Amino acid sequence: MSDTARSAWVKRLPGAEPAAHHLVCFPHAGGGASFFRPWRDTLPPATELLVIQYPGREDRLQEPFAETVEEVVEGVSAQLTAELDGAPVTFFGHSMGALIAYEVARHWERLGLPGPERLVVSGQYAPGELPPQDVHERDDDGVLEVVERLGGAASDVRRSPELKEFVAALTRADYRMLDGYEPYDGEPVTAALTALCGRDDPAVSPEDVARWRDFTTGPFELLRFPGGHFYLRDGRQAVISALAGALPHATGQYT
Repeated sequence: MSDTARSAWVKRLPGAEPAAHHLVCFPHAGGGASFFRPWRDTLPPATELLVIQYPGREDRLQEPFAETVEEVVEGVSAQLTAELDGAPVTFFGHSMGALIAYEVARHWERLGLPGPERLVVSGQYAPGELPPQDVHERDDDGVLEVVERLGGAASDVRRSPELKEFVAALTRADYRMLDGYEPYDGEPVTAALTALCGRDDPAVSPEDVARWRDFTTGPFELLRFPGGHFYLRDGRQAVISALAGALPHATGQYT
């Protein structure tokens, strides 16, 4: 992998102060780093926001989509270990990103590297419990129906044939990758684990999300929020305020 490709995995959004804490965010299927950029305005200045950018979208548009979770985990891990400076780290993964964040944390532990102090997973089944998906087998309209059901902005996408084709292809590729995902062998993470969910998520129930308690040997908590699968989009401030307790080394005020 070239240096350019390796450096593309992580987008840094520093605050106004030297970082006392790093928050690393992993986007959902079909999503890109821009989903989390608004968080920079709400986080305290001493928390540096780093957002994972998967290939095939936004500034990595010309790259082929990732084919396996292992490919993403290795690519992310290679850069994160070079980017971080020893300050405490929290991982936050939403939907597909929750599984990738979990596997990156486990990958670090297998390598004997210091893992995140806390893993925050959102809107996703626990590893190994994701039901079989047929999204990657659907045509463009079928894929966009799934995006709309989850609360994505597919209705706007449909107005442009080119955008419709691209969003469907991107989402289809991510679901194909998820369909081939199997949890790595080995122990659960040792980090504290916080699981978040929308109370009215049509895809993943709070009871499903609560099953993450079996995938850490550390403390566990479950937090429920009003809304559906993308509860964290409209409820960003409430989510980040709740995360204040999960960022014990961050300084400054959450707004």
